[in-house]
Amino acid sequence: MRVEIVERVPLLALAETMQTEGYRILAFDNFHNVEPSEREMFAQAMEVLSDSAAETGDVKMVIIGIAEDAVSLVGGSGSVRRRTTEIGIPRMPDDEIASIFINGFRLLHLEVEDNARRDLVFYCDGFPYFAHLLGLAVARDADRRGETWVTKTVIEAALARVAKEVGASFPERVKLAFEAGGHVQPRRRILRTMCLSPRREWRSADLIEDYGKLYDASGDPAFLHAALGELVKPNRGSVLARTGKEKHYVYRFRDPYMRPFLRMTHFQPVQTKLF
Repeated sequence: MRVEIVERVPLLALAETMQTEGYRILAFDNFHNVEPSEREMFAQAMEVLSDSAAETGDVKMVIIGIAEDAVSLVGGSGSVRRRTTEIGIPRMPDDEIASIFINGFRLLHLEVEDNARRDLVFYCDGFPYFAHLLGLAVARDADRRGETWVTKTVIEAALARVAKEVGASFPERVKLAFEAGGHVQPRRRILRTMCLSPRREWRSADLIEDYGKLYDASGDPAFLHAALGELVKPNRGSVLARTGKEKHYVYRFRDPYMRPFLRMTHFQPVQTKLF
């Protein structure tokens, strides 16, 4: 067997091979799992492919991941941003998330109570990624227990397992965000309010309105504004991101997976007895 050694930049060699084989798209899914320190290499690869488009048949690199925007997902210089197109994908409606569980459990001959299924949908927060993870964890635990009914115990075990897969930094960031003690604990209450709210971004007035549905908000709301500002800071875990100008700020979770994590680990829905 003869082996020919080709001295070529690996990325360009890959692009040329793709051209020869008739492939035009190089895709990386779940990119949010790539370490931030390594993402710069992908940004540089995008620049190289863009500059070499004429020679390589215009191979496109597609980065797929969960983030606030393309810049925070990929990073890179202004040159990279000029060479990229951001395509936002909305979260999946709750009824479609529910269909994932309904169809999956039906195929596995598992029965699930309606309230329990609604809770599973709540934990997913519109991400089919979590629907598949939770569905798989529930099915495995039910099979291990020899059960055909999705019980509360099975769901709790699934939540614990999936929460560990979300983000290694999340527990420490949440620990920084929560108060160590005290009766009111406004930061913790704010995050619980955001987790139980149907909104995905809040103005201060929105937050106060949602907060008032859960807690007494009849007094001076200044302490809530102060607590909101704290949750943006790195020493509080940078749990929230803030955009806009002062007095017109808009708040959202900095990492979109943070709210499902908080829902699964700290702020589960309050319902009557499920089973």
